[in-house]
Formats: sequence, C-alpha cells, structure tokens
Amino acid sequence: MKSVRLKDTINTNTQQYQPANRRERWLLLAFKALLTTSIKLPSQLPFRLSQLRAGMLASSRLVAKLEPKGQTPWTQTEFAGLSCEVHGTWPERNAAGVVLYLHGGAFFAGSPETHRGLCERLSQLSGYTVIVPDYRLAPEHPFPAAVEDSLAVYQGLLAVGYAPEAIRVAGDSAGGGLSLLLAQHLKSHQLPLPKALMLVSPWVDLSLTLPTVRHNAQADPMLTRDALNRGGEAFAGPLSLNDARVSALRGDLDGLPPVLIQVGSEEILLDDSRQLAQRLGQARTEVRLEVYQGFWHDFQLFAHWLPTARLAVQRLADWQRAKP
Repeated sequence: MKSVRLKDTINTNTQQYQPANRRERWLLLAFKALLTTSIKLPSQLPFRLSQLRAGMLASSRLVAKLEPKGQTPWTQTEFAGLSCEVHGTWPERNAAGVVLYLHGGAFFAGSPETHRGLCERLSQLSGYTVIVPDYRLAPEHPFPAAVEDSLAVYQGLLAVGYAPEAIRVAGDSAGGGLSLLLAQHLKSHQLPLPKALMLVSPWVDLSLTLPTVRHNAQADPMLTRDALNRGGEAFAGPLSLNDARVSALRGDLDGLPPVLIQVGSEEILLDDSRQLAQRLGQARTEVRLEVYQGFWHDFQLFAHWLPTARLAVQRLADWQRAKP
C-alpha cells in the first residue's frame, strides 16, 4: 500500500479544517461551556463508573430530543449473540456495504443509543448499512469481552454473506481503539480484514503518557486524565495499560487496511491520533489524518448544529465509499 507522509497530512488538514464562520465560532464556545459543565466537571467528582455511565446516557437523550427525527430507518435486533442497532437495509445485504461501528465511552459507558444520531447520519450520507453492537462494558466485563463481542459481530457479517471488501470498521474514542484492536486481532489470526478503518478521536494509548494529555488538559472541555485512567484500568483488568492487547498503539500496525483518522486540536487525545498516523505511515499502511482546529473530542456527535462537524461526517462517508 502507498503510505501517506505524516507531515503532508497534518499541514493539509490543519489548514483546511477551521470553524466554518463566526457563527460557528460562537457555537463552539457555547458547546464547550456545556460540555465542561455536564461531562468534564462531573467526571472529576467521586462518582462510580456506573453513575457516570448513566449520566452520559441522560445527556445523549437530552441532545437527541433537540435534534430532528432522522430519515434513515433503524432497527434493534439480536445479531451474533448481541443486541445491536442497525441503520439502513437489514436483514437483507446492502449492495453498497456495511459499517461495523464501535461506540465510544472510555470502555465503561456509551451504547448504540448514545451514538444513534451520528450512525444514522453516516448511513444516510454513505448509503451503507451501519450496525452498532451493544458490546460488554467494563468494569463488569474487562478485557477481552469487548474485543470478543466486536469479533463476533464481524464474523457474523461474514457468515451472512458480506465479503470482507464490503465491510468497513469504524469507531470513536474507546471504540476507535477497539476498532484497531479488532483489526490487529484479525491480522494476527490470519482472518480476512475489512476494507477500511475510520477512527474518530481514537484512544489507542491507555497509559495516557503522550504530551497532549498534559498540554491540552485545560483546553479540552470533555476529557480528564483521571476519568480516562479509571476507564482504562477497568477495561485492562490485570493487564498493564502498556500491553498491546489493550493499547492498540503498541501493537502491530503493519499490513492493516487503509485508515482515516479524525481528531480535534483541543483534546487531550490529540497525540494518540498523531502518533498512530506516524506509526501507520512508518508501517507503510495507507493513512489520512484530519485535524480540526478549535474542536474537541467526538465533536462529530454535534453535526446537527455544527457545519464543520457535518463536513467531518461527510468525509467519513466519502472515505468509505472511496475504498471499493
């Protein structure tokens, strides 16, 4: 595969992806204040992970009430032993293809419901079916539960007749890291790989030792090192946070399918994306890194309000269609 130089990718995207206009800049300030109040500050209080999980679900339901009803139908189904939400054609095979989407939530939170709006938009823009498994969460189910569930759905898609070339794997935050762990597992076991990976603000270094974890601590309106560390430790269980089985950045990155990475410039996980893009390029894996200036972790979830977020989701859809 042709590799993409990290320097070229960063220069192109930091110049191209700015807030669309003055109105959007004001919206960014408003959303950052809201996120700091509703997510960042509560995550610094001594709540149990189950309570933080419930809070994230409540926040997503509030956001959903403010959005218009989507145009792409979705269904809830049992597939490969898991409860899944499916956006688009189902159970018939979609001729365009299918996206296995793994939601974020620091491995202890999140669900198909919290990411319904994003996955619905992605299906509508791309024409692909998007399936979102309700994979098992930590601390109740540490590693390897989430990887096993992701693998089960992927193999289930193969079993119902989807060719590997018709499957894309995508995910955000912890789900982005999980997407990469799944691809690494498939490769190490000589199983067929998906056609492409789409990673949104992926969390791939659970040790949280990269520079922007510290440098962006004040700017990031959502994430804190302590909250992520709690989730990482719950997911890893007895494993070290540096173990390649849980920190995908430390795993084998050679021979993977093409990877699109999107990240906000103000999030503490910015260097996760930068380091991942650099190492993928060194491994001669095709990679595109898009850095969105002034944006935060998972800003694509707010695509209804933010033009740049809509652009980012459109680029996700364009990327998956560009890999026939």
